[in-house]
Amino acid sequence: MLANVTETEERTAVKESVYFYTMHKCASTLFGRFVLKNVRGLEHVNYASQLYRGGDAGDITFSERGFVYGPIRVSANPSRPTYKQLIEPMCRPEFVRDKRATFLVRDPRDIIVSSYYSFGYTHGFSPLEQTATRQRERRETISDKPIDTYAVESLPHIIRTFEVMHALVEACERGVLLKYEDMVANWDSFASGLTQHFDLSR
Repeated sequence: MLANVTETEERTAVKESVYFYTMHKCASTLFGRFVLKNVRGLEHVNYASQLYRGGDAGDITFSERGFVYGPIRVSANPSRPTYKQLIEPMCRPEFVRDKRATFLVRDPRDIIVSSYYSFGYTHGFSPLEQTATRQRERRETISDKPIDTYAVESLPHIIRTFEVMHALVEACERGVLLKYEDMVANWDSFASGLTQHFDLSR
């Protein structure tokens, strides 16, 4: 005889959604293209990627269960539509307070150095022409200056980014904070934190 499953039991059997917050140059592309897509029991949603590629993200909604959202790059440029439409609302402490969230950070000095070479020399361009034009202009601006100058000019943005991330970590009651450096040099510790919210195969 089959047991009756109520609608409430069916709904709670689905895993609670998780939000993945990070910054540019913190392995965000790796997580977006591979890790988050392979979390068992959760469907990956990457609104930022859809908007970046010029696609229609439709109504940006968040479900309590069944999804992993991200990467949510706190370091996105505040003047861009993606930030205003997606990132800023998700970076309010009241938004993340009752969520399950994982936060990945990196030494800001390494972020600056990586950004200089990526955005100034090697980073690919968006298929969206308007965005690609802006990226080419940025590349020319960065490649025309020494790295020390770029580092000094980047400080206000880096400080603001870390302030936003700190506020989110402090507000989130069920947050997990991970360090990029541990992913490279202390894998066991990193994996232990990563799998608190993410069910991943070895």
